[in-house]
Formats: sequence, C-alpha cells, structure tokens
Amino acid sequence: MNKTKIVFFNQCLNDKSNCYLCSMHVFRTRQTTQEDYPTFVTYWKWFRFPAPPIEILPNYGKDGVVVLYKDEIVCAGYVYSTSSPYMFHCEWIISNPNIKDKNVRKEALNLLLESINKVVSDLGGKVIFTSLKNENLVERYKDAGYTVGSTGCLEMVKVL
Repeated sequence: MNKTKIVFFNQCLNDKSNCYLCSMHVFRTRQTTQEDYPTFVTYWKWFRFPAPPIEILPNYGKDGVVVLYKDEIVCAGYVYSTSSPYMFHCEWIISNPNIKDKNVRKEALNLLLESINKVVSDLGGKVIFTSLKNENLVERYKDAGYTVGSTGCLEMVKVL
C-alpha cells in the first residue's frame, strides 16, 4: 500500500467507535499490529495452514483488522490494495482455535468481514476479491454480501 492509503486505513479503523454489540456479545475491532503476528502464526499452525511470512502481509502485518471479545483475539484478516484504486484483496483470515463458542466465532467473523468491507469502501474501493475453501468461512462471506464467482478452481503460488 502506498503511504496515502496507509493513513486512510488507519483512519478507517481508529477514528470511529470500534465497539459493537452483536446479539448479546460485545466485540471490539482494531487494526492489526506486528506484535499480533506470532499469535496468528500459532493459529495458522493449529489449522495446519502455512503461515505467510510477515513481509508479504500488507504493510508488514499492520494493514489488517482484528476482532476481540473480552479482550481476546477471536479473528483477524488482511486487506491488500492493488494497482487499481477500486480493487482490493482480502486474505489470511484466521480465527482463534481456543474460542469454542460457535456463536461468538460466527458473529466475530461476520463483524470482521463487515469491518473489512467498511475499510475498503472508505478507501473508495468498489470490489473485494478473495479465494477460500472452508465452507464455514464461505458462509460468513455470503453473510457479508459476497457472491460466489467460480468454483472448483486450483490456486497456484510461486515463491521466489
């Protein structure tokens, strides 16, 4: 992200009230920090998913959203800008495997995606793209207004 977008990203999360009541649960959102990264790595390992190196995360891990419940991280995700000012990419969604309450997890993931939608909208974005496989996460994206593009795709990655 360029510096202008970083400033705007910070303002999108920090200049507004960041406490939300969902059903009977109170959540708080904040921007990700580099200090969150080791915690996220433990979550990715628990889910048997390779953790991305911090240097490939947007702004070295600082351009993402965290959702907290009772001051504990429930979930987080990152937003990438693209060469188009209107196209963004949402990736690396992760949740805390120690949060066992399914309603808390569901509401937190819904809030995470709504927060990402808001950040991108505030930046002037028109489209958010993502790729995913987990059926529960697919349902959360549908709850947040995403539509299914193609199915049965194969993702390929080249590490240089």
